[in-house]
Amino acid sequence: MKLMYELGYHGTSTRAIAKAVGIESSSIYYHYPSKQHVLVDIMTRSMSDLIADVEAAVALHHEPADQLRAAIRAHVRFECRDRMQSFVTDSEVRALEPANRAEILRLRDRYERIFQRILKEGTAGGQFAVHDTRLTVMALMALCTGVSTWYQPEGRLGPDEIAERYIALALDGITSREPRAAEVK
Repeated sequence: MKLMYELGYHGTSTRAIAKAVGIESSSIYYHYPSKQHVLVDIMTRSMSDLIADVEAAVALHHEPADQLRAAIRAHVRFECRDRMQSFVTDSEVRALEPANRAEILRLRDRYERIFQRILKEGTAGGQFAVHDTRLTVMALMALCTGVSTWYQPEGRLGPDEIAERYIALALDGITSREPRAAEVK
């Protein structure tokens, strides 16, 4: 995974993967039929773990605003904890073959539906002023997934501090009651 994080999918050879884990190049095919399968395994594990983390965090709360806080917090923590895996998952979708891309996109869509449900319930209950749920979810995804591109464990802010600032940004943006431009379709 570290190689794909550093070099990208296309820049990482099967030979380099085998060398990094201390096996012969041909031995990698005992575990994976192709380099594509390595990438799919990384992405499937990453998305499944992220979904599980966020669903567990959201399940602890009943109010949409608390659920959104928990979802953002869990997502940011995940991006910080598993940043190489997250970065590869977020950036290498373009390298997937069509059938594999469809499977990963199904997982991503499942994940995004968690946020869609929270935003719709919060808007229906008057907690949020979301006029374009799809756009808001895309913005939240970009905000959270972007952490893996810049986060450094020895950096100025820790995962919890980043999460709290992101939560403030998100909630400030969707709880405003000021008039907005027409909904974008």
